[in-house]
This record gives sequence, structure tokens and C-alpha cells, in this order.
Amino acid sequence: MKNLNDTEDKGVAVENRSFIRGLNVLVAVNEHNPATVSQVVAATGLAKATAIRLLYTLRSQGYIAFDQDAGGYKPLPKVRLLASSMMMSNTFGIAIRQYLNDFSQQVKWPSDFLMPEGNAMVLQATNRNVAPIGLKRFEQTRFPMLSSASGMAYLASIAKGLRQELVMTISTAEDGNKAAATARLIEQRILDTQERGYGTAYYNTPLDGMCAIGVPVLVHEKTIGALTLLVLHDAVTPDQLDGTLLPKLRAAASEIGRLYVQHGGTSPVGILDNGTESASG
Repeated sequence: MKNLNDTEDKGVAVENRSFIRGLNVLVAVNEHNPATVSQVVAATGLAKATAIRLLYTLRSQGYIAFDQDAGGYKPLPKVRLLASSMMMSNTFGIAIRQYLNDFSQQVKWPSDFLMPEGNAMVLQATNRNVAPIGLKRFEQTRFPMLSSASGMAYLASIAKGLRQELVMTISTAEDGNKAAATARLIEQRILDTQERGYGTAYYNTPLDGMCAIGVPVLVHEKTIGALTLLVLHDAVTPDQLDGTLLPKLRAAASEIGRLYVQHGGTSPVGILDNGTESASG
């Protein structure tokens, strides 16, 4: 990692240098996730006392947290907001936004594209504000895998080894004392999703009877995320779902995968492919 302190202009104000150092620390935490103080010091070239002070500041502001079990600092979802902003401004972000806007005119219902981060799915692009049928749902941008259509679609489509690891991580977090039993229940839900061919989730906010339907987005047979369609359960018949909406949703997911490759998309945070984790966690 390039140390920004090495290129600092000596005339830069002290508060700006502190800001740059803080960014260096944040990058180090993300790269070494979970990052120890020693790793942060080595990556940034900062004095240990300075690194500790900046870690404390980032922790107090909700950007990082200390993981007692792992013995290091980990980035929190707030960091993802920064990354999402970057993604939304690049060529892939622009292309997918336009595509989803056009897609909404075909199916009328709103849709979201999400990618995995840890045990959750994170919103990357949406057409909720332009879809003819307005179902904004809520301002949430991060959804637990187990309770979201996108999460279940993702879990059902990734490689067995990665899926087992995620299931165990999620089940332990849900109930550490009953992890094995919880894992079996999750695996059954995944099997049901695989047999059905898509993920589902039901909500009563902001309207009763809201339903999300999710299908995986693949690139070279590797799952990078999921595309969901938001509908009112009672307004869509099984024939409409199976005969019209699902085929269009799957075709849209395929097109998103193509756009991802065309615009040089990178692997989602922490995942290089369906069975390999990146060094960043």
C-alpha cells in the first residue's frame, strides 16, 4: 500500500495531514482485515501512539470496530457507503443504473441490484425512484442474507464450500450455543430456494404484502450478487410470476453480468469467486 505520508507537502495544514493519516489507517484496516495495531503501524509508517489515536477516532465515529475474537480491527458498513459512492460513479454504476431504469419500464415494478459483504447483501443500484409502480420500501441499503431474497438467491447459487462456511458463520452469530441446529435449518431454506429457483422475502413496510423476489447475477458461472424485484404479493398471480416476471428478471440478471464484464467490474468485497476468499476477508 502506498503511504500517503511519503508524498505529503510540508505546507499542508496540520488538520489536512491528520485527515490523510486517518485515510491511510482506514485503508490499512481494510487491507489487513482484521488489522492489528502493529499491522497498521507497518502499513502507514505512523508512530504507534498516532496509529492508536486514529484507530480510536475511527472507532468512535463508527467506521471500524475491534473484534475481540479475531484480535484486530474490522471495517464497518459505514465504510461501505464510501465504496458504494465510488462504484455508483464509475462506468459500471452508470451503465447499470440506466439499464435498471429501462428495465423498470418493462416490468413496471421496482428492482435492486445487491452484492455480498460479509453476512449481508449491500444495495449497489436501484430504480425504486423511477419505476412506474412506486414501492420505495425503506431507506435500508444493507440486508441480512437470511432474511432477504437477494441473500437467499446468493447463498443458493454459490459453491458448496463457500456456502457451508457462510452458513456456519451466520448460524454461530445467530445462536452460538445452537449453531449446528441453526445451520441445518439454514441449509434446508437454501435447498427450498434451489428447488424453487429464486429467493423470496416478505415485508409489511411500508405496505402490507410486499414481496421481494431474487435471482443470482453470475459472471463466468460465478455469483457476484443478486437482482431482486419488489412486488405486492396479492397483485401478482403465479402465472404472471412464472410466465412473465421471472423470465424477464433472469434475463436482466444475465445482462447485468454482461455489463459487469464489459465495464471491468471487480469481484465483490471479500470474494474472488464462488469458492475463494480474498485476503481482505
